[in-house]
Amino acid sequence: MPGVKFAAHDAEIVGGYFKTVLGIPPHKVKVLSDAEGLKDDLIEVFEEWLPKQGASQGTVYVYVSGRAVVDQETGIVSVLPYDGTRSGAARTLSLARLQRALTKGSVKQAVLMLDLSLEPSFGSDPGRVVPPRWVPQDAGGEPGRVILMIGNSGMQEAQAYQPGQHGLFTYFLLKGLRGAADLDKSGTVFTGELCEYVHAQVDAVTRGATGTGQSTLCLPLSGGQPVLTGIPLSKIR
Repeated sequence: MPGVKFAAHDAEIVGGYFKTVLGIPPHKVKVLSDAEGLKDDLIEVFEEWLPKQGASQGTVYVYVSGRAVVDQETGIVSVLPYDGTRSGAARTLSLARLQRALTKGSVKQAVLMLDLSLEPSFGSDPGRVVPPRWVPQDAGGEPGRVILMIGNSGMQEAQAYQPGQHGLFTYFLLKGLRGAADLDKSGTVFTGELCEYVHAQVDAVTRGATGTGQSTLCLPLSGGQPVLTGIPLSKIR
């Protein structure tokens, strides 16, 4: 599979932001990229390492940049690890499995940030397009515990932002965390504010450049699940 421009770089930078901007202790932050991001590595982190981090009634933050495939029968979205292939599910990691891991045990809530290029599963009928199903019915866990910030909700390449040397979604995600997303000037950036800010910025840049736009998406939608849209992310100094 072709690589995604800036993906490994973005993973490192976001990992640094988790520590310095979100204030997460360094020993509780894991960054996996390229050859360290095999399917077995991802499973080990989410299903074995994460539950041992003592996140009782805490918040888990996950950022993923790269490629994903959409099953053209079910719409299920699966991330392609470094050793993944489009030709079979054996080397992919479904978002359903990932969400089950995030909501297992006593984790209070999870914030999942996805900067993914989407393509149909191998052998799909090119004339049949099934929209991605971001929250599968079998995702498990209690409802209302995961907020998804989706940088690219359509079946297309996620765009890079050359001036910022990041993925486009990630560039504005980072800028928003630094304070640009503090829309109500309260001194704190909340998840709902970050969703709103990133959506507006990505839409403006892509429509101006190509006329077609890259559509971001936050789930639950604005106005629903205020507990999830009100998670504090960063404080503005």
